[in-house]
Amino acid sequence: METHDRVVSERIDKMPPVVGTTSREVVGILVVGAIVGAAVAAAYYLLGKYIFAAVLCREGADATCAQAPEYAMVVSMVIGAVIGLLGLVQGRVYRPLLAVTGVVVTLWGFMPLIIDMSWYWGSLTLVVTFALTYLLYAWVARIRSFILASVITIILFVIARLLAMS
Repeated sequence: METHDRVVSERIDKMPPVVGTTSREVVGILVVGAIVGAAVAAAYYLLGKYIFAAVLCREGADATCAQAPEYAMVVSMVIGAVIGLLGLVQGRVYRPLLAVTGVVVTLWGFMPLIIDMSWYWGSLTLVVTFALTYLLYAWVARIRSFILASVITIILFVIARLLAMS
């Protein structure tokens, strides 16, 4: 019995603090992030132009018309979060919900920064930004200690929000 306990404790002590990953998983995370970025860009453009602008921007509705891009951003980020979560789960990424939550909170409100760009530069910016942000938060989520991974995620999106506000 003592030998079994010692073997179990040695196995626990030898576990690395970060869950391992392969280059294939890294590429998969980048692809999922890029797909989410493209989906968010398309949804933002289409929802903003054909749904929210058409409904909210009627004659005499100047106050509500100004809110159309914000509504489009909210709905497109939710659509992107669902797509990203499904993609990360399909790719068997460790703690996908923590990664998606970090991405959504970090990039929430990022759309007004690209609104003055042409559609193709804005879309490319979103694709690259989402891909890199998904990779960052999926990497942080690999930390075995959930509390430490959560604290680092919170610190990262606070830093990102402070940088976005400046």
